[in-house]
Amino acid sequence: MNRRTLLNVSAAALASIAIPSSGRIRILAQDTAAFPELIVTLTDDGFSVPEGTTSGRYAVSVVNESSMPSHSSLGLLPKGVDLAMVEEVMASDSEDVPQWILDTKWVGLPDWGFPGETRTGIVDLPPGTYLGFSASESWFNIIEIGGEPIPGDTPEPEATLSVELIEMAFTWGQDAVPSGPQRLRVLNAGTTLHDIQFYPVPDGTTTDHAMEMFMLDEGGTPAPENPMSAMSEDEFVPAAATSIIAPGVTSWLDIDLAPGTYLVMCPLPFPSG
Repeated sequence: MNRRTLLNVSAAALASIAIPSSGRIRILAQDTAAFPELIVTLTDDGFSVPEGTTSGRYAVSVVNESSMPSHSSLGLLPKGVDLAMVEEVMASDSEDVPQWILDTKWVGLPDWGFPGETRTGIVDLPPGTYLGFSASESWFNIIEIGGEPIPGDTPEPEATLSVELIEMAFTWGQDAVPSGPQRLRVLNAGTTLHDIQFYPVPDGTTTDHAMEMFMLDEGGTPAPENPMSAMSEDEFVPAAATSIIAPGVTSWLDIDLAPGTYLVMCPLPFPSG
């Protein structure tokens, strides 16, 4: 695996964690049933949601019916952003990030499902106009969500784990991440956009090994003693992830990680990391 796989992550927040074999913690079905179900379908042309979907806190299933692994995001556009502004940015090759993208309320959908897979979690969808997009596949679409603002006293779902995303770091709410089915509460407590991705890596991998990979010249090869040097590009994919989460936004991600070592990172190349 060479540096091309690790696009724009040299300024990312990184952590290497060991997932021990442990008693499996089951997420109770009745907890998810407390929230309305929403199926978000991903095709090669973008996201789709059922017609007439209104605002709320949803138990969401992202179903990948596209031909490629899903790496895409959904966010509530700021007022005043119109389709022409979106089209201009999506057609541009500029690396500049317009302020309205930073101000969009990205909801943190479950992400990185492969074709035929479903990723689940719980997200808030306030009313308004949403942008769905995939930077890697160059599609985008607009989705309208009607209804009223989500009540402030809406109950939170139960979670077995928690993490806060801040600039260049993660703050975990527990000392260890167990294997097996868990629900992870993810809060963007920072001041810019973040996400979180869990990459299985060989046992013994440290953040120093990962940084060695990120610092390689284009096409470079790491030292043989680096455990990641034996990985192919196809192996370096997340086992669990959220899409972009805006500052102040919380989402809940259902994960089921096997015992092993994981590189956890936020690779967003936006201002402040």
